[in-house]
Amino acid sequence: MRTLLLLLALLLAACPRAGTDDDDSADDDDSSDDDDDSSDDDDATADDDDSVEGCPAELEAALAAIDTWTIQYSCASAFLSVGPADESVRIALNFDLNQAPEPALDNTYALVFAGDPVPKNGVPGALTLQSGANLFAYDCTDVIEEEPVVLDDLAATSGSALLTVTEYNDAWWWSASVSITGVTVEGEGGTCVLPDHTWTELGFGWLPG
Repeated sequence: MRTLLLLLALLLAACPRAGTDDDDSADDDDSSDDDDDSSDDDDATADDDDSVEGCPAELEAALAAIDTWTIQYSCASAFLSVGPADESVRIALNFDLNQAPEPALDNTYALVFAGDPVPKNGVPGALTLQSGANLFAYDCTDVIEEEPVVLDDLAATSGSALLTVTEYNDAWWWSASVSITGVTVEGEGGTCVLPDHTWTELGFGWLPG
């Protein structure tokens, strides 16, 4: 009888429990079933948290405070970089408008990242998220005083970014807003989900310096 009970206990331990993760379909992270309570790691093969690294803690904390970021550079046709005052985190977007219709009031241009359908107003470009130091050294300037140090460099793999022209003078200087929606970035440093956000009153075009 004791042997039978022991075998039964071993069989129950080996069987999957109802409510465990690893279903490859949803975010089950609830801090109780081997989860980390922060990201969807379901890989359908093991006991969670072994498929893709989550977002590095310093990036996750910075993204949570995106509304407080004070650094903002915009220029050319059309580049935008934003980040906190200490220059330790940087989101950079590049809308390549070279083959697009010339900017005009209320024109919109969309960046749609891999895996999503490209709309008629889609343009080439990229979005990256970086951590490090002095990350804005190259942005919208001809004078480089100190080289940037990049620790994490993650690229957008899903979601979209939209640029909307809000004021147009000529091709040399115009204003726009930029919004990001549902963006996920991935790289060797992990996977991060960016908060949906809109930046307004951005100046683009070509000016000396």
